[in-house]
Amino acid sequence: MVRDLFILALLITFFMARLISYAFHDRKNYGTPFDMSKTFTGILRRRTGFDLHHYHFGILIILLGSVLYYFFNGNFLLIFLAVGTSLFLDQADFLITLDREYFKTGYFRINSLVFSSFIHLILVLSIFFFV
Repeated sequence: MVRDLFILALLITFFMARLISYAFHDRKNYGTPFDMSKTFTGILRRRTGFDLHHYHFGILIILLGSVLYYFFNGNFLLIFLAVGTSLFLDQADFLITLDREYFKTGYFRINSLVFSSFIHLILVLSIFFFV
């Protein structure tokens, strides 16, 4: 039951992150001063000037969820960890290649989607068969 909850939260987050990114990003001006993306990270980039992406929030959610799980140990926190893990893994291809041009168009390329799907699939299968 807990395993299934984690996997479900992981996959829902992956699909929602991709859908929201594809629907609300200004892909024409992405990565330029004229970027008018309507996502949470796009709004924060414009207001703060920091180059924030959803893998940053994934790391923060994983860290916060880990600390809270140590003290409270509940199913809600496993969902928290699944959301953070999915947000982080969704942009793992950038972290592997460290390609600065990735953020201009790379996230919206098919190879990024395939790589991220593959990483999520490996994690799901690992959890399913070994936990």
